[in-house]
This record gives sequence, structure tokens and C-alpha cells, in this order.
Amino acid sequence: MWELVFRNGARMLLGSTAMGAGGVTYAAHSDEGFNRSLYFWRKAFPIYLHYRAAQLYMEHAQLSDEEQDAEYEKLHEKYAPEVFDIVLELKGFYVKLAQTGSTRPDVLPKQYLDRAAKLQDDAPAKPVEEICAIIEQSYGKPIDQVFQSIDSKPLGAASIGQAHRAVLLDGQEVAVKVQHPDAETFFRWDIKTIQDFCRYFQPVHLPYLVEVEKQFMTEFNYVEEAKNLGTVRRNIAKSPYAAKVAIPEPRMELCTKEVLVMEFLKGRKLLDGIQDHFEAIAADKRVTVEFLKRDQERKDKEREAKGLDIEVGPSSMQLRLYGWTLEPSTWLDVLDERRTTTHWGW
Repeated sequence: MWELVFRNGARMLLGSTAMGAGGVTYAAHSDEGFNRSLYFWRKAFPIYLHYRAAQLYMEHAQLSDEEQDAEYEKLHEKYAPEVFDIVLELKGFYVKLAQTGSTRPDVLPKQYLDRAAKLQDDAPAKPVEEICAIIEQSYGKPIDQVFQSIDSKPLGAASIGQAHRAVLLDGQEVAVKVQHPDAETFFRWDIKTIQDFCRYFQPVHLPYLVEVEKQFMTEFNYVEEAKNLGTVRRNIAKSPYAAKVAIPEPRMELCTKEVLVMEFLKGRKLLDGIQDHFEAIAADKRVTVEFLKRDQERKDKEREAKGLDIEVGPSSMQLRLYGWTLEPSTWLDVLDERRTTTHWGW
């Protein structure tokens, strides 16, 4: 049986790689996008094959649930570091997937979740010299004709770019968001690679990836993002929340497809504020935040076992958000609040 699994797997790898290349000719071997795809297949396919072979073995051996869990734990311990080596090597869309996965403890095993969570606030960043070169190329003029200074340490880094604090020639303190070179090109190639992988081995995830592609492809034009930011700012200013919500003002005359300049707002990071909120509630209950997380995981598993996650009407998340406005200490749900933060980042 083992020989059959690996033999068929090798055939699928060769066929999938050829088809995933989308008719790329031999000359394309020098293309970095093709090399990225080849790197992914070369590294990821053996990992998938080991998981699949182990699954078939456990089914054939009729192992108990506890025995299967133990076997999977061994695989997770072995391959989580290798998977994140792939993520950190390729960056881009792979970092985006990891960041999204970090909000899904119901999907990712702990070994993967812990590593993915680090990328929410610590994605790989490029040296400031490269960032300045991108800005100069986008503006078509030296950077000192626009900025007095740019901090060498980024405020944060994401999958397609990073942000730095800067000071304009007029003295205004701003945040500058800069898109990494070839980010869009590599995103398109990388998502095609992942879609091909899922098409052959995990087709259940393909519809989700199609929707992800539609969403992510709107993130590469910073001029449009600046316009949307301005629209949100104007709408908030006319709302009852104007005194409570601050939206940075974009400097439209300095925004390009690759560079977004906006007013710099001082404050704590969102995740730090949420953590403080949880710690205050935990202290009130005389427990730790970790205890609250484990307790919520237990409740989630109980709901899932009873089929309570299948609902008609408002989602459990909507109900909990409403509940928090009434009685936060009663309606606490650590995991779901963490999940929402993925939609607030950039």
C-alpha cells in the first residue's frame, strides 16, 4: 500500500507541476514566478504526501481517535517549522494565508497556529534603503524633495508592503505605506499555484480561494485605497461616532499606486488594546487570559459536537458582539474577537 501511495503521489506531482505552469515554455525556467511555483511544489508536496500516507495507514490500521491524534501531533511537530520556512522564503500571498489562518484556531493545529500568529505583527520587512528607492521610483524624484526624514524601523509590515513614520517638508508627521516591488505579480502567480494544489488535492478549499483572489486583487492600488480612506473619514465625521473614532486623513497629492501617505495617528496597536481588555476581564474573574481561551475552546467544541454552530438568523459572532455591548464580562469570547482583527489590519 505504501509503495502505491508514493508512486501515485509522484505521478500527481509531475502532472500537477506541468499543468500548474499553465503552458509555460522552457525559457520560463528563468522567470522568478515560475521558480516560486516550483519551489512551493518541491517543498510542499512531500509534506502533503506524508500526511496523506499517514491518513491512509491509520484508516487501514483502524487506529482509535486518540491514537490518530497522537500520530497527527507527531506530523504537526515535524512539519510546522518546514511549512513556515516556505512561508518566510516566499513571503507575499503565503504570508497573507498564514495571517488569515492565525485567526482560525478551529482549523489550524496549535503548532501551525503559534507560528502563524507571529506573522500578524511581525511579517518580514525590507530594509529602509529599498523602501526609499521604491518611493523615489514611484515619485520620479529624490526622496528629500518630499520628506524631511523617514524612520528606518517600520511601524509594521504586511504581506504586500510595509509602513514607516515620516516627516514631510512642511513638518507634518505622516505614515507612509509602501508596496513591495512585484507584489501584485507574485500574488497572481502564487495564488494560481495554491489553487492548482487545492484543485488536485484539496478541492473543497477551491471556492474559498477563488473568493480570496477576488478580494486580494483589490489591494494593489493605493490611490483607490486612499480614496476609500477619505470616504470613510468624511462619513465618520458626519456620524454620531465622530468624537470617538479617529480616521487618518490621506495626502492625496502624495499618493501613487505604490505609495500611500496619510496623517500619523499616535496610539497603541489594536491587538495590544484587545489584550488589555482581556486581561482586565480575566483579573475581574480571578483567572488568566490563557484559562479563558482554553475555556472558550472547550465551549466551542461542545457546541460543534451538538451541532449548534449551524444556525438560522444572526451568526454567533453577531450575537456575541451585541452581547458585549450589554455585559462584556458575561459575553466574553476570546477566540471570536481575535478572529475579527484580521479584517481590521492592512
